[in-house]
Amino acid sequence: MSDTPLGGWWDENDYGDPGSRSIAPDTPSEQHTDTNKENTTTMDNTLNTISIDGTDYVRADSVPGKDFSSSPVRIVVLQRGWVVVGYYAEDGDKVTVEQAKIIRRWGTTKGLGELATGPVSESVLDPAGMVETHRLGVVLTIACDADAWKAHL
Repeated sequence: MSDTPLGGWWDENDYGDPGSRSIAPDTPSEQHTDTNKENTTTMDNTLNTISIDGTDYVRADSVPGKDFSSSPVRIVVLQRGWVVVGYYAEDGDKVTVEQAKIIRRWGTTKGLGELATGPVSESVLDPAGMVETHRLGVVLTIACDADAWKAHL
């Protein structure tokens, strides 16, 4: 490893003192700690974590995905005409649709309810991530076949 704070990449003349910054170790088993007056930064590549001032952070891609198998899939019509589909949950007044897709084009011949059994070839779905709204923002929901939607969410 280089003697410079960021393995040769950092030039403190360009940006000032790098302070407490850490780089990824050169090898998976190597750990690097950089300390200044107030801050301590540690990064361990084998655990996909970084500790800054005593707070541990993990890489997003190292966290196992949430299991939605017990959550119902619903089409949710929201105020202002937004139509989303995804894994539906309610918590008090908050409604959450996770792994949501905006249904931009239904593509149906028999109305929105036709999508309860999955999208049709003409349907257009746009990724929306997690959609949250107040329960009064929900106009209606349609229960869906989770297996039919699983590959599309």
